[in-house]
Amino acid sequence: MSAEDALLKIQELLSGVEWSPATLEDIAQVMEEAGYKIEHID
Repeated sequence: MSAEDALLKIQELLSGVEWSPATLEDIAQVMEEAGYKIEHID
């Protein structure tokens, strides 16, 4: 997934919805699929 594709997917996730902790997890997943390293804190 390209960086542009990742940004478009994140825009889709955020547009017109109430954000929740699950939204952040979805964004992290998109970023990881695009090759970015996301550190998870337990």
